[in-house]
Amino acid sequence: MIPMMMKMLIQEEGKKSVKLFIPLILVWIVLFALLVILLPFLLLAAIFAWPSGYGRIILAVIPMLFSIIWSMSGLKIQVCSKNKQVYLNVR
Repeated sequence: MIPMMMKMLIQEEGKKSVKLFIPLILVWIVLFALLVILLPFLLLAAIFAWPSGYGRIILAVIPMLFSIIWSMSGLKIQVCSKNKQVYLNVR
């Protein structure tokens, strides 16, 4: 399933923590529109690069991007240092 929400928590020693909720559906709408705009140029580049062998690689970019996006659901990242902590959760 495509991730819809990202929660970010930033904590610093001696300061208030900051919580950010980012709706990723807005990001996906913009990326999909950008993909639709760039798709003809990508197909044209694949046609011209096919004789050299790079056409298949260019055409494989779109499925690779979709698989990366779909596998991001459930991603949790936590970074800690001496006085700061950042927590990222993608749902």
